[in-house]
Amino acid sequence: MIKIFNILGSVAILLSSLFVQAYSYNTSKKDNNKQVEHIIEIKSFKFIPEELDAKVGDKLIFINKDSAPHSVAPKDDSYFYFKSSGVLMTNDTFEIIVDQLDISIMCGLHPRMPGFILNVFR
Repeated sequence: MIKIFNILGSVAILLSSLFVQAYSYNTSKKDNNKQVEHIIEIKSFKFIPEELDAKVGDKLIFINKDSAPHSVAPKDDSYFYFKSSGVLMTNDTFEIIVDQLDISIMCGLHPRMPGFILNVFR
């Protein structure tokens, strides 16, 4: 009878360790899906970088590093995605959480300035 309890106890310990390993695996897998912050500088009348790859859920942080005011505005059909930042003075920031595929962005104050393209992967 004692042997049966020892065997059952060993099985219980084995099963609980497998459960802990499975839970650890699932938790670490979720960590790979963490939100990534991407910094886009507006400098010398350009978005730097001019193109970026990101995932849905990532955060874009636009920082005006130029001496001139700028804005982050949707271009083409991207106006359904977000509203313009309004005027960004030097060192002002504007943030967007990525939740759609591919968007084009321009400076609303300087329409001839090269734009920014975001390629989104799910």
